[in-house]
Amino acid sequence: MAVERIADRAKQYAARIRAIFDRAELVILAEVRRRILKGLKTPGWAERKAAEIAEMRRWLRRHTAEFLSEAAPEVRRIVRQAYDEGAAAVAEQLKAANLLDIHPQPFEPGARIRALASDTVTVLASTSRAILRTTLDAYRDVIETAAGEVVTGVSTRWTATKRAMEAFADRGITGFVDEAGRRWDLGSYAEMATRTAVMRSAKEGAVDRYEAAGEDLVIVSDHWEECDLCRPWEGKILSLKGRTPGYPTIDQAEVAGLFHPNCRHTVSLYTPGLTRTPRTQGPESPAEARLIYQERMQQRRLERGIRQWKRREAAALDDEARERAGAKVAEWTRALQAHIRHVNKRREETGSLPTRRFPKREIPM
Repeated sequence: MAVERIADRAKQYAARIRAIFDRAELVILAEVRRRILKGLKTPGWAERKAAEIAEMRRWLRRHTAEFLSEAAPEVRRIVRQAYDEGAAAVAEQLKAANLLDIHPQPFEPGARIRALASDTVTVLASTSRAILRTTLDAYRDVIETAAGEVVTGVSTRWTATKRAMEAFADRGITGFVDEAGRRWDLGSYAEMATRTAVMRSAKEGAVDRYEAAGEDLVIVSDHWEECDLCRPWEGKILSLKGRTPGYPTIDQAEVAGLFHPNCRHTVSLYTPGLTRTPRTQGPESPAEARLIYQERMQQRRLERGIRQWKRREAAALDDEARERAGAKVAEWTRALQAHIRHVNKRREETGSLPTRRFPKREIPM
């Protein structure tokens, strides 16, 4: 596999973990819905709020442990696989440059990759606290809204409860904050953490293979839509261990911001006098850049709409609301598919880069 393809594979791997968390969110919404429907038919339900919340807490803890136990071995497997693929990509480069025997010796990743996999599992497991807090707060709000608004005569009990459930479905399970203070929803947080771990593991595999071959210099890839932290490092030559004077080390570049969470940059072999600096990628004009940005934002808006209506469908309290949500999922999906076709046709005609962001999670189940 070419080094440049590792970022695409990282996206695919991360989407598999996100799918687990997205399913868990829908199951949680469906369970809240089930309990609310049962409660509305039970006299004194709102008055037993504390007991209802305690039962919901026990269910959440049990279910969260179950889906995390599903995600953990998958995370460990793909982190190790990413390491092997990073090393294999470098082996292809070295072989093409006649710098590696045709039958390279395998080597074990060691404690660093096991620690990276364990750290990623720990990060994902930490979501259980936010899942518990967010869901219980929403459940409490639904019970209080159902009781409070009826007493004041503002709305019927059914209408008040339905409105509160729709508000919870629209928000989803949120409250995840990374080390930089950025806020994420449940699925996006799991996807980001996994993609970051996969990219780091692939980088470790590449670096280990370079070092095993006695190579010290690598060059940073160039791709479009890079961030301000990464832009200064694109096309830069780095030393893996500082053995070559005059070049910054890969650790220094990382400290300065390269290889941040969700970063798509990789490194490849640099041979003085032979390796060409990668061609700068991206739009050729500011107008094209603005249009690509607008297309990407529209695509993400449509993807968010699909996820929102999927949550509405899972949380619907009656058949009418569920059918309406299902129709909306289909409507937004058609709009997304039409957008993808339109964008790719335009970019094919103009020679611009195609859009590939259409993961399976956006397809109605």
